[in-house]
Amino acid sequence: MLSLEDRMRSRISIFSSAVIATVLMVMALRMWDRAAHVAFGADRPQIALYAGRAAAVATGALAQMIVILIVLGNLYRRRASDMILRVLAAVVFMVSLVSAIALSLAARG
Repeated sequence: MLSLEDRMRSRISIFSSAVIATVLMVMALRMWDRAAHVAFGADRPQIALYAGRAAAVATGALAQMIVILIVLGNLYRRRASDMILRVLAAVVFMVSLVSAIALSLAARG
């Protein structure tokens, strides 16, 4: 059985992680929405638009990883499906991040 201190630490971890994930998801939605405005002055605006949207997808995937790892991991038992979701969210995050970086470099020149 967990002590009171351990339960409070778990609750604080869940709450702070949920707040961080919510802020990241709102940032992802704003990035998706504002990508066209940011890409307007670029040399290649279509590629810059895709770079901004890939960065938004990476931010959303990071928020989902936080929810899966910390929030759900503290509330429920871990199963094989949780591990699959973690790996898939990590793959989406990495591919989107690399794509955003590559597209932003391509949009410059």
